[in-house]
Amino acid sequence: MRKNHARFALPGVVVVALATGCATIAPVTVLADTTVAVVDTDSLAVPELRVAVRRPQSPQEAGAVFELAAAYITEQRPQDALPLLLAMRGSDYLTDRGHANLYWMIAVSADGLDEAARLDAFAGFVVASSLLPADFEQLDRRRQARAALLAWRVSHSHLGTSPDTPIVVPTARDADVVVASLACGADGDGRYVERRLPAVVRDDDDAAPRRLRCTENGDEVTLWFQLDAER
Repeated sequence: MRKNHARFALPGVVVVALATGCATIAPVTVLADTTVAVVDTDSLAVPELRVAVRRPQSPQEAGAVFELAAAYITEQRPQDALPLLLAMRGSDYLTDRGHANLYWMIAVSADGLDEAARLDAFAGFVVASSLLPADFEQLDRRRQARAALLAWRVSHSHLGTSPDTPIVVPTARDADVVVASLACGADGDGRYVERRLPAVVRDDDDAAPRRLRCTENGDEVTLWFQLDAER
């Protein structure tokens, strides 16, 4: 199993931030004059030059950077949005909800560009969103974030490959999201589908198997899931 790239919706706050319109994106003064090399270690591709951005120094700068990043995402320019969003991490000018939205936007922008940043953002989102009211949107995103983290572990370890090392999830729905987050095939463009009707993840100590087939090359894998409602 290879790369895990799933598509996730942007937080609703982005639409509000762009309501005033950004037909022409103006330069932001917080951009530094330096660049850093980003190397794709999987493909050993030619290093990509990425603009280094310093952390905003005032609420006004934070708002400008956040809105510009949102505009880049809307224009499908995640490679431009990502450095801006990464510079916002640890900002003192964001509310708890702002931090949660920031981590979510980083995860969206880093998809296919920076797997380490993507996973780190999902982990940050799980923590930040736990401080917010448990509404449907936050719970759904938290489920997707946890699933992405579990999918990475499945792809890089023996997790889930036997009943002795099951993938522990709080609900059967979470098991479905983990499966949907897994990529397969030579380039990671495939997805796993059930080879047969999925086994029921029961509310007991027994792990249940799910037999999956890759849509790209037909490879099959059996993953074991176990329910733990306290997670």
